[in-house]
Amino acid sequence: MINKQAVAIGILAALGIGVYLATRKRLWAALWGTVTDTSGNPIQGAFVSTVGMAEGHFVVTDASGHYGFFGWRPTGEYTLICTKEGYVDVVMPITLEEGANEVSFSMIQAST
Repeated sequence: MINKQAVAIGILAALGIGVYLATRKRLWAALWGTVTDTSGNPIQGAFVSTVGMAEGHFVVTDASGHYGFFGWRPTGEYTLICTKEGYVDVVMPITLEEGANEVSFSMIQAST
């Protein structure tokens, strides 16, 4: 014989979990951009790193100067640092928001 009370509790629990999952806010963030020189030419091999909650994360730009960080939980304030030998380092404070964030850098060639 089926315990009607146990079935009812099971259905209510399943409905409660479904409502929770449907209303739960999914927080994620992606950060990407392009690193160029002052003439707009892409810079390959530049390091873009973070300081803040995600300290220690870095990526290297591709041949088109693109970089990207994906799947972060937005936590607010970060500092991005872009470095490449032969160029002046760029330090940029940002506020990472939920969803897509684009931050591009223009680097100045270091004087010799």
